[in-house]
Amino acid sequence: MGSRKSDRKSVLIIDGSRERADGLSSILPGKYETVVFLNGRDALSFIKKEKGGIEIVLMNMHVDDMPGLRLIRRILDAAPLLEIIVYTQQDNTDEAVAAMEEGAFYYLHEPLHEKEVNALIELAVDEANRLKKIRDYCEKKAILSSRNFSKRLRMIRHLMAKMSIEGRMLKSHEMHYILHPRKEDLTYEEFINRLYRVPLRRREEEKATVMIVDDDRTFRKGTRLALTDYYRVLDADSGAAALRIAGENSDIDVILLDIVMPDYSGIDLLPMLRERLPQAEVVVVTAHNVTGIAVEALHRGACIFLTKPFLENRLLKSVAAALRTKVLKKYLNELGEVITCERPVHPFELRLNLLVDFYASSVQKQTPVTLGQVYTIFPTFAECGHPEEEELPMDIEPERLLDWLVRRLSPPKPAVR
Repeated sequence: MGSRKSDRKSVLIIDGSRERADGLSSILPGKYETVVFLNGRDALSFIKKEKGGIEIVLMNMHVDDMPGLRLIRRILDAAPLLEIIVYTQQDNTDEAVAAMEEGAFYYLHEPLHEKEVNALIELAVDEANRLKKIRDYCEKKAILSSRNFSKRLRMIRHLMAKMSIEGRMLKSHEMHYILHPRKEDLTYEEFINRLYRVPLRRREEEKATVMIVDDDRTFRKGTRLALTDYYRVLDADSGAAALRIAGENSDIDVILLDIVMPDYSGIDLLPMLRERLPQAEVVVVTAHNVTGIAVEALHRGACIFLTKPFLENRLLKSVAAALRTKVLKKYLNELGEVITCERPVHPFELRLNLLVDFYASSVQKQTPVTLGQVYTIFPTFAECGHPEEEELPMDIEPERLLDWLVRRLSPPKPAVR
């Protein structure tokens, strides 16, 4: 049975053992209240009735009344903005991977370490807050209600899981397609069929790029073999080599960073790599005996940690988790560039200047602008029926952007009889 002491933000714990749940409660950050349930059904009932306050779910994969994967699915159906961290006594890699494919944020194997648990909770809270900001934007712009946003978020989670299997990241226009106000409710299958006229396949140029930074040649070779079917892989045998490669490859998406190396520690190298590659996400690779150092790396900007030794599936899902974080951050950044446009308040000239600045900045970054982003600033263009995922050419002179849009997007004139 659950208990709640105050209106503080809460972490909900689901575990069939009261002793184990109480032990877990005792190591959580003091700013969170814990709500404990000994079975999945009672926890689900509480989640469905709760109107806010829960930040994270910590759940044992093995409760008596419900299989763990089904419980994850039902929790996210009831509250898609929750982030779930699963843990288990059994070092079952397939089970952990399946949990993440169902939408869990991450997983831990017992015994649980206080610093690891607390660091993961903070990372999961950050991720949940990103989703809430996107939801708030959709509600503020009257794009989607909270209920409809929840349905669309389930699509986003499924699509991210599908793409992670294929080594792809969700693109901004795909995110916009899901959240666009003019789309009626679709099933996931209908959405996939409508968004992709051909089967969803990864093209070589769409592969995300992963850089391995580790002085252990055997580790680099094995990790490269595990990743190479899904990603473009670069590797560095030292901190100095990593800095050089980072300077030559601005499109690196994920960095697998070892903590202990001869020339740099991962702690020292992390801020230097982030300075050169601000859009990349860092996965700290560590052994159990340096967990505390790995947690310090998380506080300095890494997005997740991966504990050696690990199997291929755990590696792939850790990279996928990092890519998910990158996608949400990128989409929020793009919303931030257009969110200042309030339709009833800002005049045409201000909106045009906003669009021109956004387009010029995107061209400079070599980041394509989609019509969906144009529609956010000038929604009347969306009435012309053009696909919002279509990208604008990168060679339009910014001062001629409006002329191009008018010629390209103006509704057809009625035929003269």
